[in-house]
Amino acid sequence: MVENFDEWFHDILEQADITDSRYPIKGMAVWRPYGFQIRKHSMNIIKKLLVFTLFLTCIYMNINHVNAKTIIANGNAGGVKWTLYDDNVMEIEPLIDGTATKKIGYMDSALFLASYTNSIKDNTYELVVKDGVLNIAKASFKDSWFLNKVTLASSVKTIESNAFENVPCYNFNLKYVEVIESGAFKCCGVAEHVNLSNAKFIGNGAFDRSSMKTIQFSSKIEKIDKYAFSGCSSVESIVLPEGLTTIEFYGMRGLSGVKTLSLPASVN
Repeated sequence: MVENFDEWFHDILEQADITDSRYPIKGMAVWRPYGFQIRKHSMNIIKKLLVFTLFLTCIYMNINHVNAKTIIANGNAGGVKWTLYDDNVMEIEPLIDGTATKKIGYMDSALFLASYTNSIKDNTYELVVKDGVLNIAKASFKDSWFLNKVTLASSVKTIESNAFENVPCYNFNLKYVEVIESGAFKCCGVAEHVNLSNAKFIGNGAFDRSSMKTIQFSSKIEKIDKYAFSGCSSVESIVLPEGLTTIEFYGMRGLSGVKTLSLPASVN
């Protein structure tokens, strides 16, 4: 049994190269590399648990207790109505029929119900964004690791910053999207074929380190921003459109799997 736990604990921290307390300032120990990583990962776990708790609180306040066969939970948030069904499909639509001005905002997904309801089958979900929603707001579904399919209505024109960052889904339909902001699909499983045939703007790091094999670009694209497709090592084929003039710094760095690349004469 340790007689002086406080002294023993601080000795362990120093011997394990976790902290360095050589500076005689109370509460100001220096974090060594191992210690800083431990602190960083611990804080990330705590933050995720706090977000989990917040989402669950919001969701369970809106649980549908009616004996409907398919609805697990529903509610209104950020100008949209969401409904979660027992087949693990979540639908999102505007609150008012015919309104196309609302957008899905952060904390509207309600998908953190995963693993906490007896009705859940696979702990994976399909997200269906219905007609009338124009934008997916910043960080709306960031880190939603349980999404395995996302269906976007043709009305969705803008995916804001980091909206689907770190989502392992391989079923995104981006055919009708016009604006993809910075980091929108960063570190994502996007799709085997990414159709960007209507995209006018692709922001900084929009698809950074994401998974895809082929990319179809819009003829409206004039610039590929910094880090837009950096680190997409699974890409095999790229046909860049006529009219493209600029590929920014590291816009396509690290595409180690590319077998065919068509570069238009319009690129400076």
